[in-house]
Amino acid sequence: MAINVSLTPYFEQFIDEKVKSGLYNSASELVREALRVFVEHLYLQELRRKDLESKIDSGMASLKAGTSVPMEQVKENMRRMKDEHRRKRASRAA
Repeated sequence: MAINVSLTPYFEQFIDEKVKSGLYNSASELVREALRVFVEHLYLQELRRKDLESKIDSGMASLKAGTSVPMEQVKENMRRMKDEHRRKRASRAA
């Protein structure tokens, strides 16, 4: 199936440079790779969302049961998760 896509000049130049560099054999190959990465990104995003929902559900259940975690521990856990997320994003960007 052929699909025509309009790109901004920036992306046209970007694709052209990557193909000319030999990194990709064609614009189609680059776009397919970009779509594979995007699909993986969406999948990981969904996993993170489900994980977060599970943690929220668990927290709500422990709150209702009267076995909730002290607020300072919650804050520390959130700081740790935030730092880990930042490290992962930085390592992917590098």
